[in-house]
This record gives sequence, structure tokens and C-alpha cells, in this order.
Amino acid sequence: MADEEFRPFETLLRTVTLEFTVLGGRVFAHNAEPEKLNRQTIELKCEASGSWLFGGDDVVIGNEKHPVPKLFEEEDEDEDDDDGDDEEGAEKKPVDEEEGWRLGTIPTMVSLYQVDDGWFAESGLRNEGKPILGQFEYHMPIQTPDGVVNEKWPKAFAWVGVGPSTFELIRDRLLQFQNCDFSLGLDVLFPEGAVESGFVGRHVRWDGKGQLRITAATIVWKREDWSSDFRHKERLGPKREAVVPYEAPREHVEVMDALRRVEGAVTRLAVPLWMAAAAIIGYLTFRR
Repeated sequence: MADEEFRPFETLLRTVTLEFTVLGGRVFAHNAEPEKLNRQTIELKCEASGSWLFGGDDVVIGNEKHPVPKLFEEEDEDEDDDDGDDEEGAEKKPVDEEEGWRLGTIPTMVSLYQVDDGWFAESGLRNEGKPILGQFEYHMPIQTPDGVVNEKWPKAFAWVGVGPSTFELIRDRLLQFQNCDFSLGLDVLFPEGAVESGFVGRHVRWDGKGQLRITAATIVWKREDWSSDFRHKERLGPKREAVVPYEAPREHVEVMDALRRVEGAVTRLAVPLWMAAAAIIGYLTFRR
């Protein structure tokens, strides 16, 4: 009886919210089936992100050892260096390796399905009265011996059931063929021992085996100043009065125009006076 009382608390500790940025998506329209005449699905390509308390880099999946992914450098840089003629005895740069894949470095493909009350009732019958909202799983990179398939990166996959109105909302946004302006959050129930609480946030170390239950999903659109913790810098201090350009009164303009006319007249009169003075001086000089 005591174990049953503490089970909800353990479930809460093992449930981790994964935040994703939606990079793109596809809409699939399928053939008609009995009682499913208009069957459509949505697939979103996501990248794990998160807040400063809990981010995508805190989730590590699998145990494979591999070179540390270079997120901000071109992948061909090292390949070009290897193709050149290396001097004999030249030391190669050591390759940094890590164990397991950080969720923020691999793509996550999320499929959305339109469901109704009948679907939930059927899912509950198959799962001991607890309908499954969605599932999260990890796939290692596929590499065939013949080299036909040679994937460099693993992938994470998830599917979630959403209602008709929510499905239509997301579908209509994708069919506008614009940048995705929404993010996705998935509450994933990890197995026992996979979640560790640290000084700041939590850390997940999952072996990547099996399918994990998704207990909740949220899609968020953000518009302008949506955060209650954010205050725009213009609101912190008193608003400055707008500087209105100076406009001289009509009387001042008329006076200045009159002064310009007088100045022009004086300038025109000054020219003959200088000429007359020069003529007189010349006459007196040559008369002698």
C-alpha cells in the first residue's frame, strides 16, 4: 500500500519535459478507409532546445562512442585536410569523442495523428484502461554491410494523438508555406534510474531501448511581448517627450524676408558707388 502511495511521486520525478523548436514539417493525405474517409497525418522535424534550467544537452541517449558533433563548423573541413598530402611522421589532431548522443545534436521527427473519443476508448481497452497519448523512441544510425545505407546520425521519433481542431490548426499553419512560428513540448516518462536531479535542473541518461510513454504534449505560438517576466526597456523609465521641430511664427518670417530684400537693395547700390569712387581717383591721378 505504501508503494502505491509513492508511485505518483516517482512518476513525477521520471517525467521530463522536452522542448523542441520546429524546423519544418510535412502534411500527408492518405487514401480513404471505412470510417476514416479524410485521413491525414503531420510530420514535424524538430530540434531539441530548452530553458537555462533544462535544455536539450542534458538528455543523453545510447552508449555509442562517436566523435563530438561539430554544430557550428563545416563538416567537410576535416575531410579536406585528410585528402591533402600529409608529411610523414606528422601528428594528426586527436579526435574528441563522447559516449551517447545528446538529444540537441540529433533530429527528432514527431508525427501527429488526428484522434477522437472512440480512439481513446479503444486504446484504453488494449492498455489496461490507460490510453496511450503518444510514444517516444530512439533509432541508431542504419549502416548496411554493402554500404547502400550509411547513416551518420541517429534519430529520435515520436508520435502524438491530437484532436480534430488542434490538428486542423497545425495543418493550416503548415500549408501557408511560411516559417514555423510555434514550438513543441513533450512530457516523456523515462525508465527508473534514467533521471538524475542535479544542483541546477535534471539530467537524463537513457540507454535508448524500448518505447517511452508520452504523457502530455503542448504546442505553443508566441507573439511579441508574451512573457510576464519581461519588461521592455522603454517601460522602465519615464517616457521622453517627442522632440517637435521648431516652426517660426509668421511675423518672424515676414521680418526676415524684409531684411533680405533691404540687404539685396543695398548690395546693388554699393556697386555703382565703388565704380564712381574709382573713376574720381583715376581722374585725379592722370590729370597731373
